[in-house]
Amino acid sequence: MQLKRITPKWLRNSLLFPLWFLNGWLLVRFLNYLQPMFSIFVVSIILALMLDFPVRFLQRRGLARNWSLALVLLVGLIVIIILAVLLVPALLGQLQQLI
Repeated sequence: MQLKRITPKWLRNSLLFPLWFLNGWLLVRFLNYLQPMFSIFVVSIILALMLDFPVRFLQRRGLARNWSLALVLLVGLIVIIILAVLLVPALLGQLQQLI
């Protein structure tokens, strides 16, 4: 016959706390190591979700998916170009003042 050993709850918790702390510390270290790749992954997911809404909106209006994708990407590129034209001169002026 096998005897079942019962450990007190306080002993079990006091033994598990250092293991949980060590696992948490190792997880934080691992995520800091992978932080650049993780950031790119999260930004790409957010960007894909943001661009999917106008594509689906255009599809519901009767436009084919290929054309709606092309239209959303074209509008996005135009917005990026306009922001670059407006912000780059101001950025260069501030950089010259800094130097």
